Amino acid sequence: MKLQLQEETILKTETLSIGGMHCASCSARVEKTLRGLQGVESAAVNLATEKATVVFDPGLLQLPAIKDAITGAGYEVRENEDNPEKKKS
Repeated sequence: MKLQLQEETILKTETLSIGGMHCASCSARVEKTLRGLQGVESAAVNLATEKATVVFDPGLLQLPAIKDAITGAGYEVRENEDNPEKKKS
């Protein structure tokens, strides 16, 4: 009997603030753009909060490429003010 070892993929979750969305079609476009990126496991965009939550494989995709895809679709990635790591004392 042969045993196959599978590498465990560690996924990363990022929440980004997005500007420029005005309607459900806008949020759907951002979501479709994100889901089309290689390495994205899931993406959900909330129009009301103007946030996108992306679950991705950091071995295949990095955060700058995700941000570039959003801006390439015509929307703005805002710096996340509520991220405690980015707050200044």
